[in-house]
Amino acid sequence: MLAHLLRVVPFRSRPAFQFHLVYNVGRGVFGALLPLSLVILKGNLNAPLWHLSVMGSIWGGAGLLSPLFAYLCRRLDPRLLVVWPNVATGLCMIVVPLLNSAASFLIVLVAAFLLGFPTRVVEMSVYRLVFPPSHLARAVGWMKSMSFVVAALTGCLGTYLIDVSNGFPWYSLLFVLCGVLLFFGARDYGRIPLPASEAFRKESSLPIHAIFFESLVRLSADKRFLIFQVAFMASGFANHLSMFLIVEVMNEDLQTTVWITGTVFVLIPQFLKALMAPLWGLVLDRITPMAGRAIFSGFMMAAYGMFCYGGLTGQIAPFFLGSFLQGISQSGNQINWETGSLYFARRDQVPLYNSVHVTLTGLRGLIAPFVGLLLFENLGWGSWVFGSSVVLSAVGMIFMIYLVQTDSGPREDSLPSPAVSSVKTK
Repeated sequence: MLAHLLRVVPFRSRPAFQFHLVYNVGRGVFGALLPLSLVILKGNLNAPLWHLSVMGSIWGGAGLLSPLFAYLCRRLDPRLLVVWPNVATGLCMIVVPLLNSAASFLIVLVAAFLLGFPTRVVEMSVYRLVFPPSHLARAVGWMKSMSFVVAALTGCLGTYLIDVSNGFPWYSLLFVLCGVLLFFGARDYGRIPLPASEAFRKESSLPIHAIFFESLVRLSADKRFLIFQVAFMASGFANHLSMFLIVEVMNEDLQTTVWITGTVFVLIPQFLKALMAPLWGLVLDRITPMAGRAIFSGFMMAAYGMFCYGGLTGQIAPFFLGSFLQGISQSGNQINWETGSLYFARRDQVPLYNSVHVTLTGLRGLIAPFVGLLLFENLGWGSWVFGSSVVLSAVGMIFMIYLVQTDSGPREDSLPSPAVSSVKTK
């Protein structure tokens, strides 16, 4: 099976692909623990709503550290910027069984995601080095499929453990397993073969603030990329605005059980992400990132429309339908998020473009959940907050359709993929 899977990429990329697959096992468990943590906070630890908004914001908010990682990419082996943060994240996960309150659980999980999320800007840059553009989305699709399969199994087991955790927090064993798998994944990531001369690594005597302002000047000339980010911002803000409220509405307004909440919020999306990731990888290799994001924004409009309708009418069925629509598109959305900026950047500019992309994700991810909390609780919008996400998703889709109509193609000065002879191991 592994031999068949390795044929997804050219021969020269197969060692990197294999190590990425192992790495994505631990990351799959790690990714599943974010939605499970929201269910744990609300269902087991009786946390207030603002705890959920903090947890909802931290995955995106951690992206604000991405410029630092992009800066370090110019000076250090990029593998080290993935290995050691994953080791530190694993250590945070291992101490979860020792926690006995919502506040301590939240603090440790915030630390884990702050350490674990910014590595994605480095991972995205490494993709460009080890996979040819013709196979990039397909390779990422299969890697994410591996991650999503593991996440789906984790979600199923986690929901069961949350449901039976009365006297002892059995769900905490999943966090220990995650820590161990992150250690093994970090080890294999450090073994990924990179080109003999990483195209984006440059020694520079300029301080980080000077590089930052130089980068802003350079990016300001790329109007197409800036419009792309504005469109991404609109639909991304919509997602972060309302996602964490699904648990709140189902638990408080619909009085659903742990299994129903877990099925809607964790299981359906995770299983569909695993199923759809390879297909979306094939599709995204054949269309532009803007067309892909327009499609996914349409799915988001429909999903949040269902959540809004279900919350306003007190029906559970629309939440299942919304979860189904969200799950179908979520893996493609993530592949598009990880590879979209590469369409606009030269190889030596990949960390720069990715860091801007992830930083903007961090800004909306940090701010949007607290806006959602304000609208939902303080201003009394309730489930109408889901309706505002529908409007924002529509705005993002319109911008993306405009970019599709005016697209001039990918950067012509992108460098070719590294040859076999240029590959070296650590």
